[in-house]
Amino acid sequence: MGAVQGRRREVAVQFAAQHRVVLVLKGHGTVVTDGARVYVPRYGETPPAGSAGSESERKVDINEATAAELESLPGIGPSTAARIVRARELKSFTKVEELQTRGLVTARVLSDIRDLVTTR
Repeated sequence: MGAVQGRRREVAVQFAAQHRVVLVLKGHGTVVTDGARVYVPRYGETPPAGSAGSESERKVDINEATAAELESLPGIGPSTAARIVRARELKSFTKVEELQTRGLVTARVLSDIRDLVTTR
């Protein structure tokens, strides 16, 4: 363990005081991008939609996702991902169900991914 890692909290508090900023120490593997809204919930509280770590923040936006991100979904391979990208270039999706109504995925695949995708 490095010197900074062992004194992580102390170093963060000193940095925040010196630069007059608020720092949030996140767990290993958590990514916070510029402009991300971070909410630190109380124990048992759910983060608000759209904040880092919230349920909606973890969903794949079918209007913005790369083909590789779409392929990470169950039942979506390279050809289906490419068809989804082409379809949204013609007209953005307003509802997740349009994946099926536009003939891009089967009812089974839609059922498998419905809770994993969004149209923000």
